[in-house]
Amino acid sequence: MQKERSENVPVPETAADSAIFTRMEGWLVPQELRVQVQVEPNDAPFLVASVGSVEAAENKVVTPSIRSVVRNICAAQKVLSLIDENRATVENEIEIAVIPEGEKAGLTIKDVRLVDSVVPPELLVARLREQLAEQLKETFKREKDAQDQRISTEKARATANQQPELVAAEICVEIARKDKLASQLKGEGEKLKLMEIAEGQKAQVAVLGDEKVMQLAALEKILQAAVENPDIVKVPRVLVSGTGAGLEGAAAILGDSNL
Repeated sequence: MQKERSENVPVPETAADSAIFTRMEGWLVPQELRVQVQVEPNDAPFLVASVGSVEAAENKVVTPSIRSVVRNICAAQKVLSLIDENRATVENEIEIAVIPEGEKAGLTIKDVRLVDSVVPPELLVARLREQLAEQLKETFKREKDAQDQRISTEKARATANQQPELVAAEICVEIARKDKLASQLKGEGEKLKLMEIAEGQKAQVAVLGDEKVMQLAALEKILQAAVENPDIVKVPRVLVSGTGAGLEGAAAILGDSNL
């Protein structure tokens, strides 16, 4: 629970006046300034004639003018502009506005600087929390980047450790691909072979006729069996006669065999 407290701050003897209480965004903000004033030799007679002395010029001209200018300019600004990057802009606006006021009394205002700005602490709480949130956000981002980098490093290390297995797997894939291609080529070759055999058989049938082709095929089977098993071949004791246009010779050879 907040409690209101107050403290009397004495005005320094060297100060021209107390702090300027400005009203900004509904907040009462005390503001201290430091103003550098100079009297040029050519302006001294005018100063004496108009206000009498430098001290009188400060009290009657410079101080009231500065207080008025500061209140007017600060009223159009945000409270935090007195402590953030816009502070220099506010100073420059005040300086530009008070220089003509000093010239009216024969004073040359060389410099205007804002000193202490008593910003209400309630406004600083939100600003501090915002700054803390930004810092935490940046911290979390850096932690995430570090985690991502660690994951990337671990992944690269694991890939390097498994490099032999990866190479072996790639070789197996390449071998399988080549085996597949070889099987396809072999199948196409067998297909072409069978097609050629079929074409030859068609041509053979066209020349010899179906019956002769069948007899020739049977003879090829018999001869193949004789080659594989020579014991089935016997010396013929059966006389076979014929015109010579058929298969009498083969019949004579196999007539006395075990077939």
